[in-house]
Order: sequence, then structure tokens, then C-alpha cells
Amino acid sequence: KTAATVTAINEDDMDLAMDNHGSTINVKLATEFIYGNAIRDASKLVDVKDFTNSTDLNNISEAFNKKVKAEVLPSFKATVKKRSRIQVVAAVEMNKEHMKLDGLELIPVQIQILP
Repeated sequence: KTAATVTAINEDDMDLAMDNHGSTINVKLATEFIYGNAIRDASKLVDVKDFTNSTDLNNISEAFNKKVKAEVLPSFKATVKKRSRIQVVAAVEMNKEHMKLDGLELIPVQIQILP
């Protein structure tokens, strides 16, 4: 969960600037291509050990992703503007070999435009 400022609205994502202890981190907010297991895994609602086949796990991920695309993003995309201040709860997929925050892609779960 973080607050950020929208610095650019692109076709498939948005550029955000986040404060990190006095310095700025530039990240991307996915707004079009919501896929993968990031939301499922970050939610901790599903224990992968409880499933014997990957099809069921992938179906759960797909359901989470579809819910975000159908319920979270449309109203946000319709009202957000450049320089909007937002609060976002998001999932991320990080490569442990290349722990770099700048340029990180956030997969939104909840978004609110702040006053």
C-alpha cells in the first residue's frame, strides 16, 4: 500500500512517482495487461500446496485478474488525470537477483484518487 503521484498516463500503464524516505522512486502501474500470479500470491488467500494441478491455480489467478480489470480499473481510468495523487494497494513480482525498485511494475488491487 502506497501513495503516489501520476506523472504520465500511457496506453497500457501509468507512470507514478512515489516518495521513498526523501527520494523519489518511479514505478509503473499496470492498467491494461493484468495477468500472472502476482495478485493471487500476494493475497496469501491461496496456498499452492493445496492444489495438485496448475490448471486450478491458474484459474484462480485469472479470476483475481479479471475482477481487477472489471471492477477496479474502469472507474479509475475514467477519472484519473496527470498529477492526480492516488493511494494504491498493489501486488508486485520481483526478481530476487535484480532487486531494483525504480521502474517496478505495480499490479493494482485497490486504487483511490486522493483529494
